[in-house]
Amino acid sequence: MPQIAEKNEPTLKQQIAASRARLHRLWNRHGHTTPAVLAASIELDELLNRYQREEKSDLNLDLADSIDDRI
Repeated sequence: MPQIAEKNEPTLKQQIAASRARLHRLWNRHGHTTPAVLAASIELDELLNRYQREEKSDLNLDLADSIDDRI
């Protein structure tokens, strides 16, 4: 079941979009080897990994519900 975000809390997809935009800005400004760019890249990777884990978890729950409905 998807988590409900607080009204003022950005969703995970919004966090990913903001992190991606920040990474692009830093990359364009500083190049690809500066510590700030590398840190932004790691942050985006962590958000994407979290998103993937949550999507996989949701899919597994949906499959389990589907199987339960057939029994």
